[in-house]
Amino acid sequence: MKKLPVGIQTFSEIINEDYLYIDRTANMLFAQEKSIGAPLSSIQAVQDLPQSVKNRIFFVKFEDLVAMPVETMSRIYSWLEVSPHTISPEKQTVRAHESDSHYRHKYLHQQQSRISPPKPHEVPPRIRELIANACRWYSEWFYPQA
Repeated sequence: MKKLPVGIQTFSEIINEDYLYIDRTANMLFAQEKSIGAPLSSIQAVQDLPQSVKNRIFFVKFEDLVAMPVETMSRIYSWLEVSPHTISPEKQTVRAHESDSHYRHKYLHQQQSRISPPKPHEVPPRIRELIANACRWYSEWFYPQA
């Protein structure tokens, strides 16, 4: 393996050119207090809650919400015991501007007038394996048939 040079842009370049790449970012994200590890810990802790509390929690998978918005929202309305609302995933209201910052200069969001799943992105095999091993319980809970 060769040392990773500056300027490599994609994982496929790293793989095809046989470069050595050690990514500590994924490991850090899964740490207990980090952006992936903390929410996962909270979700995993649900199993230890009393049944009366569990009955008041409803999980929605993002994939279901964007792939089957009408059906997923119907399940949510039913669980909330509210009257169903009609949504039109093909015709959503789009604002002139949306961002995650107060001054609207960074973290702009691309908006679309229809609900659709995001484009898949490449996840290196090592990262996929790390996720599968670290979060096996998550896959078993949310993707039992996979």
